[in-house]
Amino acid sequence: MATLTQQHARSRLPLWLATVAAAVVFSQPVVVAIEINGYSAARNNRFSAGYPTAPLANLDPMFIGAGYDWSAVGWSAANSSYSATLVGPRHVLIANHYLRPAQLCFSGGDGQVHTFAVQEYSGPLGDYAGYANPPDLAMGLLAEPVPAQTGIRPATILFMGYSVGSSSPYYDLPMLVYGAYAAVGYGKIYSVRDGLFSWGGKYFTYAFDLTTPDRARLQYGDSSSPSFFVTGANGQMYLAGSHFLIYGDAQNSAYGVDTAVPLMLADINRYMANTGYLAQVVTPITARWTNATGTGQWGNAANW
Repeated sequence: MATLTQQHARSRLPLWLATVAAAVVFSQPVVVAIEINGYSAARNNRFSAGYPTAPLANLDPMFIGAGYDWSAVGWSAANSSYSATLVGPRHVLIANHYLRPAQLCFSGGDGQVHTFAVQEYSGPLGDYAGYANPPDLAMGLLAEPVPAQTGIRPATILFMGYSVGSSSPYYDLPMLVYGAYAAVGYGKIYSVRDGLFSWGGKYFTYAFDLTTPDRARLQYGDSSSPSFFVTGANGQMYLAGSHFLIYGDAQNSAYGVDTAVPLMLADINRYMANTGYLAQVVTPITARWTNATGTGQWGNAANW
């Protein structure tokens, strides 16, 4: 784990989730799984058995992610600790500072694994005027679309505007936090940031504590894994972020940091539009979805 600055020992130091510096981030890291308070396989594992070669969905009613569609979260064919998130038939969202696998695997939890070659990666994406470092956002383009018959569905993005700070509508929202080796914990938005330390871009932070059940603390190797908002209609979750770093002391005053996907939506769509796609988005204001094929009713706005 590399510190980004040398500050007083009691100061909060930002720490990479990967174990290497930005200049060499595409090398293989040492991986430590996400920490989850009171972890149990039944409650916190996406899969009950078979991961990563023949994964079976965790159907235990205790699972905190039960009832949600996790098929958009894939993993590297060469390193099953690494995650990437499908946001369109051919597009995946990743952390810019971390690995760029040649092949990604996806599964609906039925024991079948669908592997796709990545045609290209592009990043960093987004403006960082006034900052020394770019946003931690990159995207990959699959060589071919994910067929609908696989049951793999791109993640939907909840968009409620671009505001930051304590008045942001994203502030205090609950999340499911995904980590290395397909483990799932809990988080809640602590701050919504325009830039972070020397990095441009938009970010969500969320605090770790030692007492809240299922509370997640990011570790080495969790970079690029997603978080999802679980507000709104039952059975729906919405892509919130991509893990970037942690900062804080080495004990319990630690904060996870995600690239704030909804606040980077314009940059995501700009890249996807090059190949004729747009991200699928839902807003509580219109209660409508929008993607490359058009728009339509999403559901009852009272759910929001």
